Amino acid sequence: MLSAIILAAGAGRRLGISVPKPLVEICGRMAIIYSLESFNKHPDIDEIIVVASAQNKAAIAKAIKKYSFKKIKALCLGGRRRQDSVYQGLKAVSPSSNWVIIHDSARPFINSKLITKVISAAKKTGAAIL
Repeated sequence: MLSAIILAAGAGRRLGISVPKPLVEICGRMAIIYSLESFNKHPDIDEIIVVASAQNKAAIAKAIKKYSFKKIKALCLGGRRRQDSVYQGLKAVSPSSNWVIIHDSARPFINSKLITKVISAAKKTGAAIL
């Protein structure tokens, strides 16, 4: 079983905007939607855990419902730092999962080919980063 954790708890302070990065619109859709679509459509991904902030959790929940992402297992709150958010996501991963992909929703241009490359490299070497 393969799980994906999509981190969406970032505030975007360095970007200098008032909207959290996952909610920034790109061509009329929130940035997080692009990542969720890619992982939801990928045949090797069995479940998706979304880690949000208290500030953007409601908006992300609404978007998940709107786009009917079937593989999303959980929407949980992140922590103060990135590693805290990763930990919260890992706690929600199914015990039967053998592999976990961690992806930042602030990088919306992930696609099926890149996901497949990372999975292949991780299975070959034990770990991989894109």
